[in-house]
Amino acid sequence: MEIDDVGANPRKLAEAITKQLPDNITSTPLLEIAKAIDIYEVREERLDGLEGCLIVPEDKSEGAILVNKSQDEPRKRYTIAHEIGHYVNPMHRSSSPDGFRCTRSDMSVDSAKAGDAHAKMELEANQFAAYLLMPDRWVTAFMRGKGVADLGSISIKVPKVPQDLATLYARLSGQVAAV
Repeated sequence: MEIDDVGANPRKLAEAITKQLPDNITSTPLLEIAKAIDIYEVREERLDGLEGCLIVPEDKSEGAILVNKSQDEPRKRYTIAHEIGHYVNPMHRSSSPDGFRCTRSDMSVDSAKAGDAHAKMELEANQFAAYLLMPDRWVTAFMRGKGVADLGSISIKVPKVPQDLATLYARLSGQVAAV
């Protein structure tokens, strides 16, 4: 999977991946993507206080993802996408020798103050996960099929937090959305 020379923009990173996916799929194949970018293992474990971990050497030449097995499937998928976001973003560096250790609050970061490098990385990983799980072309096609915005149905089809669904709908439709 080719994602070189895209930079650190979460949307561009996700688009570099999703544009390589077949048009006829309806769910982002996270495990296949992970394997294609040298993440050699995605494993579910009991993780107290964490949603997921990305274990990588400093050069990020390979990696492994651990995801909290006590979460539901949509949350697990989001966590895997979030950890892939840390892996592919060339600006993301862990401050821990254990790699990236992401909590539920990390998965909810929706803004970052200037100078807060941790919040910025978590925000970018969240944005990447949203773009990876909900590529614009899939959501646009889904909304066309519905005729009107049905965010409840979209969240079942492509699970993510409601705020991101409203933002995505507003961006793609040119209309205002609220949750």
